[in-house]
Amino acid sequence: MLGRFKRAIWSVVTAALFVSSAASAVMQPSTGGTTIPTIDANHSPQCVRVDANTPADKNVQSCLDLAEGKSDISAVTDALVAPETFQPTCQLTFTPIVKGGSIYDVFGWYNVKPDPANPGKFLKPTQAELYGMFVASDFRDSTYFAGQKVVLDLGVEAAAGRYLGGQIAFFLVSTSDVLTIDPVTHAVIGTIRFQFHTQHDLNAGSMPGKTYYNVLTWESVAKKNTFYFGWEDLPIDQGSDNDFDDMLFSVSGVQCGGGGQPCDTGLMGVCAAGVLQCKKSVITCVQTLASTTEICNALDDDCNGMVDDGEGLCKGNQVCNAGVCVPKCGTGEFKCPQGAVCNSAGVCIDPACKDVPCPDGKVCQAGQCVDSCTGITCPHGLACRNGGCVDPCVGIECDDGFACVGGVCTSCECSACADGQMCGDAPGITGVKLCLDAGCEGQTCKDHTHCALAQCVDDCDGAACPTGQVCAAGACVADGSAMPGAGGEGTGGTGGLILTGGSTTTTIGADGPGATSSGANRAGDPVVTNQKACNCTVPGGKTSGGSALLLLALFGLSRRRRDRARAA
Repeated sequence: MLGRFKRAIWSVVTAALFVSSAASAVMQPSTGGTTIPTIDANHSPQCVRVDANTPADKNVQSCLDLAEGKSDISAVTDALVAPETFQPTCQLTFTPIVKGGSIYDVFGWYNVKPDPANPGKFLKPTQAELYGMFVASDFRDSTYFAGQKVVLDLGVEAAAGRYLGGQIAFFLVSTSDVLTIDPVTHAVIGTIRFQFHTQHDLNAGSMPGKTYYNVLTWESVAKKNTFYFGWEDLPIDQGSDNDFDDMLFSVSGVQCGGGGQPCDTGLMGVCAAGVLQCKKSVITCVQTLASTTEICNALDDDCNGMVDDGEGLCKGNQVCNAGVCVPKCGTGEFKCPQGAVCNSAGVCIDPACKDVPCPDGKVCQAGQCVDSCTGITCPHGLACRNGGCVDPCVGIECDDGFACVGGVCTSCECSACADGQMCGDAPGITGVKLCLDAGCEGQTCKDHTHCALAQCVDDCDGAACPTGQVCAAGACVADGSAMPGAGGEGTGGTGGLILTGGSTTTTIGADGPGATSSGANRAGDPVVTNQKACNCTVPGGKTSGGSALLLLALFGLSRRRRDRARAA
């Protein structure tokens, strides 16, 4: 089974192939071919039989109109050959529309299998790995199929070991002999003669630079998360007529592969964060946070390419350091510790770094520029960005039934949890199920604590905040003990000096346990954000947190892109 981090990387890489795609006529073959699907100028205005034995031929436009209830989809100009894989929700509904061929056809789904020996390639599923949802023989029109549908619960499929989590794709198999489907396991029974997939490279007849298509896809305009699949059930050289109505199905409960994953909008600062969503079957990076007034929070709120810049971010005699306002050194009221010097910004630094400039996202340690999150372990549920700890779920909105964990909309309702964890009700959120440590199901912890290994643990446990800050109430805050007459509280990292590089600051010498730059969620009770209204779906799989790291990496990409522009 793919880990979620690998799936997230693969989803974004795969989705990148489609981000700039636009709907246009599909050619058969892909190079030097003719426009498909073939539409008869005299085709029936309805998806019905024209005689006793045969449905109206070359009528896929009429059938799409019937299924949609209107004519918002053009069978020709809206026909798609991507996406080839899909991200399922917990429940899929398969609805037959028309069958325009005389042989046995079975339509169903399979788990997508990357080829470990060939990165970027995929393995063809065996017959045992095909899960049939509907079988039909002879010519059948829309009146025959009226009211027929099959509902698939992926939670049941996952528990039975059939759904492995992550991306799925669809298939059509055909033969002149009899094919049946096991009603429990969905196994396809019988001798398969031809096997076709939505992953076009797995189909016979294609070659590098020239693809022959046996399936076209249309995204529904009228129905959410619904796609239509029109198939040719014979190879291109054995009677295929390119009308793509040999078997026409709709599937609800799926979206483009890669949807719901973090992405980079190409903008700067917080405006770089986005979520991949399907827009007429094209993966689009939708911005999740808008530009706002800059505040001291270790983020570039106004998206101008600089973090925590500008005047008036802090009150009184304080400066913004790693996203927190701290006392300014060099004023007589606050002295730097021994071995440090006060720079012009009022921040204590290592003398070896006094004349060492570092780019944004980097800081100077012992005269060398290093990642700004080095030595920092954020409190539970927070993540390190630009040397400060922030909530990675800010701006992320999730559908009903999902919650944001580590920057990604998630649910365990139809996916497995890691060993030692169980799928249970999310603490404080109705109607959401998340992976929890065994023993944490139903347990309620007080504010600023979370459940781990069946016990309530302080959110500050194990945190190593930037020097000059301590962890209190689950957040890194300014260390009041550094100011005369003030007392500090909470836990955090110790030692080290506050350093600065570019427009960010951080620390050296932090000795908090398990110091890391990821700030990833601890196992157990996840920090969640209950927000609604975006097309985020179940990532599936047995691990969590990987996509959050990917989202953090996108902010880094934005900074590096800006640095290259400056150098130019």
